Amino acid sequence: MGRGRTIAPFRSEIGVGITATLGTTGAGVQSYSAADVGTLDGDIHFRKAAPYFGIAWGNALTPNKRWNVSADLGAFYQGKGQVDLISRGCRTSQAVFTVLARDVAVEEARLTNELADHKFFPVLRASVSYSF
Repeated sequence: MGRGRTIAPFRSEIGVGITATLGTTGAGVQSYSAADVGTLDGDIHFRKAAPYFGIAWGNALTPNKRWNVSADLGAFYQGKGQVDLISRGCRTSQAVFTVLARDVAVEEARLTNELADHKFFPVLRASVSYSF
């Protein structure tokens, strides 16, 4: 985290966080047997680096104090997430596969649309430090 301007024990913080891809499993629009679907893999992708904005209280480097306490409240802006669903190992007829592929695409779009409302990731952090 970057450090910002200090006002008494409070300070503003600006920084960048590194995000990871989240794994999930999606469900289709209608029911399919496991043999029809094979394995349904799902991923949620966000941007690799997310800007961070927050306010904090405390200073871990206060002179002449051994124990210090600090707190931080802020949020990462991850932007719009992208959902990818892939059916692997589908062993069914071409007709069922065509419907399955359409339903997977519809579910992928639905999940991406739902995820559009979740662009910020809240952060609440408390810490205790000891200087020796």
